[in-house]
Amino acid sequence: MQSTEKKPLRRIPTSIDPVDLFCTKVTRLVAKDGTFRVNSILYEAQEHLIGRAITVAYDKDEPSKKVKVFDGPVFVHTATPIDFLANAKAKRKVRPPFTSEVDHD
Repeated sequence: MQSTEKKPLRRIPTSIDPVDLFCTKVTRLVAKDGTFRVNSILYEAQEHLIGRAITVAYDKDEPSKKVKVFDGPVFVHTATPIDFLANAKAKRKVRPPFTSEVDHD
C-alpha cells in the first residue's frame, strides 16, 4: 500500500546557483594560445591553464553565453566568448624585430 502523504519540498540553499544543477560539464584542453572551444565557440582561458585539461560547465541550451572554468574541482573563472572585433582593435605593445646575433667567424 502506497502512502498518499505528501512530503514537503526541500529548498535549494541560497549558496547554490540553480543553473549549476542542470549544466553540462565537459573536459577541454587549453591550446597554446590560451583558448578552448565549446560547441564551436571560442573562449579564452587564463594564462596559467595553457596546456592543461580543464573542466568546463555550461548551460547546454545557451552555450554562447558564459561558461565556468574549473581546474580539477577548483573554480577558476567565468569565460565569455572571444569578441574578435574588439580583439582586432586591441592595442598591443610593439615588439622589436627579431635579429639573430650569431658570430659567423
